[in-house]
Amino acid sequence: VALMLGAPWIVRKPRSAYTNGFRVIVPPHWQALLTEAELVAVIMHEYGHLRAMHPWLNLFSACLFIPRSRARAMRQEISADLYAASRGCAAELASALRKLGREPFDMLRAQLLDRAAGLEII
Repeated sequence: VALMLGAPWIVRKPRSAYTNGFRVIVPPHWQALLTEAELVAVIMHEYGHLRAMHPWLNLFSACLFIPRSRARAMRQEISADLYAASRGCAAELASALRKLGREPFDMLRAQLLDRAAGLEII
């Protein structure tokens, strides 16, 4: 729970952007890796998590000893992607995912965002 709330006594060097339910945290070194538009897209993605209350739903589930499944994590990521895309950041988020993504799922999300940006369906 302390990590979830961003307790100041716990030193956590983030490898990726995340939200703790109150604020969005983006690793400082990403400023050198991403354009300003890509950083905005990443922040919009994280705001999508806040808007959908993902951190709080995950915390509530954890308190009930219900683990976050891979499928639920993927749904939450896509939901946050759609939020960013609805704010006009689809292409930029896709570009950021290609630069920083470590998993095949990240590349799939980038492809879906490219389609959304090209078709302007969101």
